[in-house]
Amino acid sequence: MKSTDSPAPRKMGLARRTLLHLRKKLSSVRGESVAVLAASGAPQQERTILGDGPVATIMGSKAAQSPVAVRPALGFFRQYRDQEHDILACGMERLCEDMNVDPCNVRMLALAWRLNAAEMCRFSEQEFVNACEELCVYSAEDLSKQLDAILYEARRHFKDFYRFTFRFGLNEGQRCLAADIAAQLWSLVLPVCSGDGERFMNDWLEFLTSTGVRVINKDCWMVFLEFSQTVETDFSNYFADDSWPTLIDDFVEHRRKSLQ
Repeated sequence: MKSTDSPAPRKMGLARRTLLHLRKKLSSVRGESVAVLAASGAPQQERTILGDGPVATIMGSKAAQSPVAVRPALGFFRQYRDQEHDILACGMERLCEDMNVDPCNVRMLALAWRLNAAEMCRFSEQEFVNACEELCVYSAEDLSKQLDAILYEARRHFKDFYRFTFRFGLNEGQRCLAADIAAQLWSLVLPVCSGDGERFMNDWLEFLTSTGVRVINKDCWMVFLEFSQTVETDFSNYFADDSWPTLIDDFVEHRRKSLQ
């Protein structure tokens, strides 16, 4: 008489062998997938997580290999940034060379104003990228074509541009400009002013040099703009009682003596 129990063990043995075969197959696929991730440079943590399943691992390896799109303005910035992750003097020089503009040209000062740059000779990533995206410029050639328009805007908003120039020239922690720096900035910014903003400039700068003035505070900087725009060249409408800064009183007295 044949035993009725024999098929069950045979079925169980077949099932066990099938499961073992699938287990080995899955382990093989998982190992190959993790190897793909390792070759692609995926982080170890990502390999461990994706290793929980062969399909997830393969999908993860494809994602790791997919290039990440870089914002065009950020790519433009990275061409000129220096080791400290900002555009510094060397990067600025290369940018000016590529735009065919002198670093001392007032257009570069206007560009700094448009970027609202916090420091002289430094453009941060945020300052540069945000402004370039607003202007839709993504190369030195694009930016060079916008410089005249930026300077025009600086002329239209001259008082703001003039105020920015004082702050831009300060070193960290300073409240006054060194007189020689102030003189250079006046030479750049006053000719941009519409009207007769520069009519006293040469005499004023000569006076500062001859009298040995060492620093210019913000009040003197701002009031000199009002003085240069409102006072007649013969000083007929200038009155010392109008609370002008002492340095400007001294300048007017000096010039009146020269005119006699």
